[in-house]
Amino acid sequence: MIRKIIGIAALIINMCSVYAQQLNVNIIQENKKVAPEGDRYTLRKLPFTFQVEVSGTDAFLIGATTDDDVYRSAIGEADLEVEWFENSGMAEGRFNAEQSLFISNDAPSYWYFTAEDDHRFDRNPKGTPDHWTANRTIAKIDLLALDKQVSLIDIQTPLYLIFYTATHDEDYNVVDKKILYKAELVWE
Repeated sequence: MIRKIIGIAALIINMCSVYAQQLNVNIIQENKKVAPEGDRYTLRKLPFTFQVEVSGTDAFLIGATTDDDVYRSAIGEADLEVEWFENSGMAEGRFNAEQSLFISNDAPSYWYFTAEDDHRFDRNPKGTPDHWTANRTIAKIDLLALDKQVSLIDIQTPLYLIFYTATHDEDYNVVDKKILYKAELVWE
């Protein structure tokens, strides 16, 4: 009985810490902040940068897709199963050397910052694991289902993004999630 009470208390504390997490995202292209219309950003087919300021966590997950139905389901506007929320994150290369973004309907990416020499962002992020700022430049996308890398100049479809955190139980099942940021990227 005491183990159950301790387990429930730990879960509640963990869930409360999820809701203390904050993420502020700007999209920068050609040294200018791109202003969204709602959650929609219109970009040129050129490299762009996610500029993030994060508090209360050292990591978050990114669900990225070209499938409108998957995105709408992830934000609660449609009723498909969203595999991102059931699978653990994929680790992209350190220091964003590829300047790419994984696109997958099956698993999210895992972006983190634990120290200036251990992260998934462009060089020179600043801060501590509890409050930090970083940039991640995107020049191409990796379509994992097709095993294909595509330059932004060749992209034809919108990209849909969900940045979120997840709370897991002791068996690593997702018991809660919090969407911190969502965006639809369309191209001129």
